[in-house]
Amino acid sequence: MTTGRAIVQTVFPGSNPAESMSLVRKEKPRPSPHNVVVRMIASAVNPVDLIYIRDSFLGRFEDKGAVHGSEGVGVVDEIGEGVTSCRVGERVIPLVFWKYYCGRGEGAWQDYVEVAEEDVVPVPDTMSDAVAAQFVINPWTLYGMLHDLQIPKGKYLLQTAAGSVLGRHYNEGQGNYKG
Repeated sequence: MTTGRAIVQTVFPGSNPAESMSLVRKEKPRPSPHNVVVRMIASAVNPVDLIYIRDSFLGRFEDKGAVHGSEGVGVVDEIGEGVTSCRVGERVIPLVFWKYYCGRGEGAWQDYVEVAEEDVVPVPDTMSDAVAAQFVINPWTLYGMLHDLQIPKGKYLLQTAAGSVLGRHYNEGQGNYKG
């Protein structure tokens, strides 16, 4: 039996995330038909992850412990019967947020995650692991923020303290948003 590591919330609510999380050994999943097992390379820590820990959003998984992690990047480690759109060794972004993280308490903060074939996005060779690991949450958050603000053409958004990933995304992409 192959095992991997997982960061699991064992204390609910987790008012202090460092004290409510444990590093545990977890059996590597076997892929069901049309599913893949992804060996995670890097996983982001987003504000939503910390909010979910502190507010016990995943408290319904208290019996088994909840694996947090809203996004990350990995390599397809194993494929289930009938998988045709990806191959072993391919770098992918497993879309874990809604179905797996929120729905099953199985987020990206683990060595192995099983997801449906349609829930992986191939990563181009030109994209670093660091960028791919943060590819889902922050870009869509930025898009939503700019869409909601409806900044008129010729007006400006004043940004301060842009040290976050969201701030860096804005700085790198400014002028590209077409509302």
